Amino acid sequence: MSVKILYLIICAIAATAHGKPSNYNYVNATLPEDCKKNYCFTKTQHYPTELIDSMLVDLDNSISVDTDTTTKRIGDDIDSNDCEKNSYYQPIYQIIDENDRVRYVVQSKKFKQVLRVEECMLPGRLTTDSIHFTDTQLQYIHLACEETYLDYAFLVLSLDSTKIESVKTKGGIPVSCACKVRRL
Repeated sequence: MSVKILYLIICAIAATAHGKPSNYNYVNATLPEDCKKNYCFTKTQHYPTELIDSMLVDLDNSISVDTDTTTKRIGDDIDSNDCEKNSYYQPIYQIIDENDRVRYVVQSKKFKQVLRVEECMLPGRLTTDSIHFTDTQLQYIHLACEETYLDYAFLVLSLDSTKIESVKTKGGIPVSCACKVRRL
């Protein structure tokens, strides 16, 4: 763990010592209908903004945990990949943790956790013409669109709503979609 991330965790945990609004009821937390993965970009009406903001009141400056170290990728990605993908670079508000519980990711004006997410639009084996392969060639090779996952730990509101803690997302977060080629 880098020194910067450790410092941010210590600052966020230290900031939780002040008075807060009444505890948030985590018991019935669910992901919104439009979230079909183990993470969600949607900030719902149930997101505990006021509670999280009160925990971060002592942060002197705004902090952004920016995990996009690939602002400019090398190479031509426009026509070189047989896999269509969607890329997102925005805050994640909810995750499912390794114990299958919905957790609220700490996001506020003072503290942002932004992760670059890249999902394959059609994961799995390609069986029809692609940019670089014909149907005939695909009879002799296995060409598949596969996601690579990052085992990322987010700072989240604790289940008892009294502090901030670090938890990992169940199954990780997809950060890359690539075309894998294997001979049959």
